[in-house]
Amino acid sequence: MFDKIKETLTGATDSTNNAGAGAYATYLKGIDFPISKSQLLDQLQQNGADEAIIEHVRLRSQDQFDRAEDVFQSLF
Repeated sequence: MFDKIKETLTGATDSTNNAGAGAYATYLKGIDFPISKSQLLDQLQQNGADEAIIEHVRLRSQDQFDRAEDVFQSLF
């Protein structure tokens, strides 16, 4: 599952592709922090995030995300 998330965020299976930041920014576009997990899940879905990413956030014990970096760190 983590490989699927990494591929989704980077757009490729190797680390030489810089598309990950763009995909990450797209998924978090329009999200104001801090945000609750349920609100974040709704926003991720509306922004077209891959189901693997949504599911991974859903399974986190964290109930609130204070900044975008917290979301990214929770994926790895």
